[in-house]
Amino acid sequence: MGRPAKRTYSNILINQLNNIGDVLLATSGVALLKKAYPEAKITMMVVPRVAELLQNHPLVDEVITFEYKSKQTSRREMLDIIKLVRSKKFDLNISFDYRLRPLLIAWLSGIPERVSGDYLYQSHPVWHRVLFTHRIPLRGQFTHCQQGEMFRQVVQELTGIKETLKPVMPNPHQDSEALVASLVGAEKENKIVLYCVRGTHEGKNWPAEHFAVVMKSLQERTPSLRQYVIGAPGDFPYAENVIGQSGVAVGNLCGKTRLADLPVLFERASLFITVDTGAMHIAATTPVPILALFLNTNCIQWGPDSEQATVLVRTSILEQFNISAADCPNCVFVQEISCQDVIEQVNKVLVE
Repeated sequence: MGRPAKRTYSNILINQLNNIGDVLLATSGVALLKKAYPEAKITMMVVPRVAELLQNHPLVDEVITFEYKSKQTSRREMLDIIKLVRSKKFDLNISFDYRLRPLLIAWLSGIPERVSGDYLYQSHPVWHRVLFTHRIPLRGQFTHCQQGEMFRQVVQELTGIKETLKPVMPNPHQDSEALVASLVGAEKENKIVLYCVRGTHEGKNWPAEHFAVVMKSLQERTPSLRQYVIGAPGDFPYAENVIGQSGVAVGNLCGKTRLADLPVLFERASLFITVDTGAMHIAATTPVPILALFLNTNCIQWGPDSEQATVLVRTSILEQFNISAADCPNCVFVQEISCQDVIEQVNKVLVE
């Protein structure tokens, strides 16, 4: 059940039905795959809300969207996507998410080779892993390894290429520069601090009133500083609440940028302060300094893959995930993440 005998693939389907951060980290594996098989057509199957991340992407030729949740997917839709995938005549399927439904689609569509990393995202075996033709052993526990590295391991073992490549964002839109300039100004020398104040679930969130205190403190310290909150359209009201509590002028950009615009925006910024989000992983593909706040998620598995990142982490995470502080050299561990902790880290980056 290890890697297949070395051969050339020409038409590859990759499953990754998770959130933005997971899909972006998976592109580091896609980059290796493209290097191994430069002539191959690569298709990614993702949930509809993430498809934008792969539009105009240098590594991905086609995107198939599929909503895997049972309440949102009828039997008819399942049969339709099986028919669609079968018509594509893929010769290799790589599962970067280990879910049953996309694996069933690959199996029922007749894709001859179906590969994943054994125990990818899993601490215990699941019955449907028997549907893989090849399960590649992964080095180390998934909780003790950055998730992008786990995706790379699958492709490294499949192809024999041992390089480490970074995640890859889509090409910017033709109007990305103009859009960003309209939102934050055209001049790049002014100091800009960006925030992402809301994660995909409440357990990731730092209290709104704490962000408000930091915003007010930074504005009082540096009156010329410009501060903005970024996020999805649905985050706009939450961001408005944070900004309102701060009592200072902070721009709310939630819903005003596309994913491909964010690298351009990050290149204008002096600092990005964020909870554990997909935007954090997008920022990690740029030179912007990152201050990431980890309250309840694994800082080793999901921390930003950037030398410009500092991660503030609650010490309870060490016991929760049975990890060691020594395994996360860019992390600063504190009992609880206070406003003062954040301000101290910000002061190390924003030098007068």
